[in-house]
Amino acid sequence: VEGMLRVTDFAADILDSLDDAATRPTFQQTSGPPRFGRGRGLSLGVTLDMDRRSEGFVVANVQPGSSAEQGGIQAGDMIVQFGEDKIADRSSLMQAVRKYKAGDEVSVMVQRSGAEVTLKIKLQESP
Repeated sequence: VEGMLRVTDFAADILDSLDDAATRPTFQQTSGPPRFGRGRGLSLGVTLDMDRRSEGFVVANVQPGSSAEQGGIQAGDMIVQFGEDKIADRSSLMQAVRKYKAGDEVSVMVQRSGAEVTLKIKLQESP
């Protein structure tokens, strides 16, 4: 329990310092696979926009060649439904993706420029 408290305190200190900073950290593009939208060896191929707080998963970037790109998801889209699951945040997206396997085609509803758009995404294995 003591170790968990130390980790929690450390994380809280980092978040407090970021919240108190005069400027937000700048996004750094990486060459590795995206960290969000994964489940059971699958990768949707999107990263979360940490600057936009909303009900849903706001896409910051779409990995080239990913399921998301091939299905038409764009940076700035807010994923609000994945299959039958409503998406409230990163965690709910990850839980929804885990219900599927590579090759499955899933209906994904996004909000784009004020309109709801339904896309068909064919899921791929993680690179």
